[in-house]
Amino acid sequence: MSSPPKYARFTQTLALASTLLVLVSTAQANADTYQLTTVKHTQSENFIGIDPSGSFSIDVLDSFSFPGANCAGAINPGSCFETFYAGSSAPVFSSARPALAFDNGSACKPSVGSGFGNVNGICNNGHFIISAVHATGNSEIRGIWGGPNPDPVADLLGSGIIESGFMNASGDAVFINSLNDTLVFAEDLSTDLITVTPEPSSLLLIGTGSIAILGACRRRLFR
Repeated sequence: MSSPPKYARFTQTLALASTLLVLVSTAQANADTYQLTTVKHTQSENFIGIDPSGSFSIDVLDSFSFPGANCAGAINPGSCFETFYAGSSAPVFSSARPALAFDNGSACKPSVGSGFGNVNGICNNGHFIISAVHATGNSEIRGIWGGPNPDPVADLLGSGIIESGFMNASGDAVFINSLNDTLVFAEDLSTDLITVTPEPSSLLLIGTGSIAILGACRRRLFR
């Protein structure tokens, strides 16, 4: 014999509440995997920005300040830019500012766990890359890390200090590494999501809320 409609409705409500509890019991955060590429071995030039696709440009006028300098056909130019377009193996020089719609993010100092000090970073859309000093016992690492809660050894991207830079919403970044006197492109190789266990207090609120909803539905169905 089939169950009366009210029992069927209660069974469906129970299944929905259980599914809701499972879904909201997890959260998502960006897990970033970076590949660093040194673009220039100098601090006399500066990044002007990075666009959503990962194309970026550098103000290189300082390298074209000598008499007779030629920047893409412009002799003794008042400005000169070197632009690296995503998917292209060779940069493009121009005396005019490139027509890129920059998505530069902002400077930030995210919380990255214990042991890290002198944190400087660049953030955008939940992504970040930082430079910091990590001390363990008598040893000290002055390096660069990316993503939430980095492991000081396993997630170390290299030595360095981020002096300034930009990051787009996909996590790609460019920055000046003042420790090594270089300009660096940091390509975000992953936009995967990791599951983060919520705090016990959040789980308690979720659980009691789901039970309350389930109880209210049961009372209504069995009237």
